[in-house]
Amino acid sequence: MTTVTRPKVTFADVLRVAWRRHRTLILATAALTAALTASVLWSAETMEAGPGNLAGVYFRLFWQPQEINLLLGAAIAVFWGAPLVAREHEARTNLVAWGQDVPATRWLTGQVALLGFFAACFATVLGLSEQHLTSRIREITGGRLNQPFTAWFEVAPQLQIGYALFGFALGVAVSALVRRTLPAMGIALVVFGVVRVAIIERGRARFLPPVHTFEPWNDNYQHQVPDYAMYVGSGYGDVNGVPVTYQQSWGCGGLTSGENLDCLKANGVAGHYADFQPVERLDLFRWIETGIFLVLTAALLALAWYWLKRARRV
Repeated sequence: MTTVTRPKVTFADVLRVAWRRHRTLILATAALTAALTASVLWSAETMEAGPGNLAGVYFRLFWQPQEINLLLGAAIAVFWGAPLVAREHEARTNLVAWGQDVPATRWLTGQVALLGFFAACFATVLGLSEQHLTSRIREITGGRLNQPFTAWFEVAPQLQIGYALFGFALGVAVSALVRRTLPAMGIALVVFGVVRVAIIERGRARFLPPVHTFEPWNDNYQHQVPDYAMYVGSGYGDVNGVPVTYQQSWGCGGLTSGENLDCLKANGVAGHYADFQPVERLDLFRWIETGIFLVLTAALLALAWYWLKRARRV
């Protein structure tokens, strides 16, 4: 009797199968990335200096990068990650794709390696094009509209990679848990948006303790938040600069400015404080946020891998 030995399935074979399965999606996303990149580069090259063009410059700086940054990560979460595992269960192809030669976890590793690589590449291209756009804006405006902690904060290739990989990992994890494509796509989109907005609105300003300044009452009040810094908070403070919450019971509201000030002083308010993040922390904050999204990416992929390993092939 002749024994037939089946050839061993290598990881390269797994990658080739993944490419054949996803090449249409990858090429379509490449075309979309190319179109977005061309739009950004066109915006950069068609800008002109002068007061009549500042409105257009402002629009490009504060809206175009923000829309692109949200679009790419969300699209990868919804169209790349969310269908990945769920579609296998719905079509019952998991019974064929996952076997002794290629366990489910190895199959997932191949899919993630291939798609994650292309997601990072596309994000890098967009990030570099946006950097060129903001460099052009700085050139023609002399930095006057350059607010580093607004939409410009996200114009960094490493951040774009973090957003894209997080979106992909989120979609994969939801796909493995839900096993239904449409619900997984909806959940991934909502969660991606919630996490991104939460980091922007609640987390970013508190990556490090803010710089705290205090200005006692005087006739020569100085602006406490430097140009280009991220405003965190401000208000009344006591003699030590500790925040003091205004109380309606003090009765200072209906008084003239001089009487109002005397009333505040009588209730322990010695001046005004302000908290901010200095512009010198910009690059550090970008890397901190990138690290946060990469940690989330690793955790979500580990969850998907664990869930797929323990799940039955049914």
